Amino acid sequence: MNKISCQNLVLKKKINFNKLIFLTKIVLIIFNLIIIKHVHSTENEYLIKKYFKDKNLYEIEGIWSFHNKKLDKDIITTIYKVDESFVGLDENEKKVFSFKRYQNYYSGECQVTKNEDDKKIIFKFQSLKVTQISDNRLNWVCKFNVSNFKGYVVKTLNRVWPQNLSDHNTKIGGALSFNPDVSFNISQIKNKCMILLHKPKSKNFVDCVTDLASIQINREIDSYIPKLKKNKNFAVIEKLQKLKNSASNMYLNNLEQQLLYPEKYNSNIYSESIKKCIVTAFGAVASMTCI
Repeated sequence: MNKISCQNLVLKKKINFNKLIFLTKIVLIIFNLIIIKHVHSTENEYLIKKYFKDKNLYEIEGIWSFHNKKLDKDIITTIYKVDESFVGLDENEKKVFSFKRYQNYYSGECQVTKNEDDKKIIFKFQSLKVTQISDNRLNWVCKFNVSNFKGYVVKTLNRVWPQNLSDHNTKIGGALSFNPDVSFNISQIKNKCMILLHKPKSKNFVDCVTDLASIQINREIDSYIPKLKKNKNFAVIEKLQKLKNSASNMYLNNLEQQLLYPEKYNSNIYSESIKKCIVTAFGAVASMTCI
């Protein structure tokens, strides 16, 4: 065998060896990903059974995660309801924050950690605000102020489980709609306000209609909730209560604008063919359709 042939053989062996190393690395990476996914799946199954088994969930309950830049990994956070509050647990199931729901946000307490002289100092009872951006995303802000240690910790929490809250609650709670519909008799209400000698499109007429519409909606919600409690459909109850308690409700604003400016909004709200308005509750917001 000549010198050139020997060099080619050595080169081929080197290339094959490098390919083998590369393929081995790829296999190890895939294997590690499978193991990590399996571990996370097992952990999630444990948390689901412990905190959420056969439970109809409130819109903020479930398993969430946020990306820790320092560790370059996703951290699991569990949020579940206890009485009138919500509790947040870390990966070790330790309580790290809690909050209550207000109109369009959640407010409560959080804790922050400060590294000082190779020691970790935990400051509890700091100010927490959580805003729900969508069914699957939360904006989490912990404001801390301890002596000269001040600032904010901001996290974006993404839902891990259940991936579709509506589907989960439908399976648990039966055939009830996750975004329930309530309605009011717009034709009857307009007639009542006209009997009171309020002129259509006037401010007094609009106030009369929106007030009576709100009363009808709230009565329907009050009659609806006992049935939901019987079926333990608490997530739907929460959305209806938000709709009822909202001081400046979107559907009432929508109704007011249509009554004041029907031409501007191309509305047929004054048509005799319009008998009722259906309000679909999404929580603090709602949509309205009049038919």
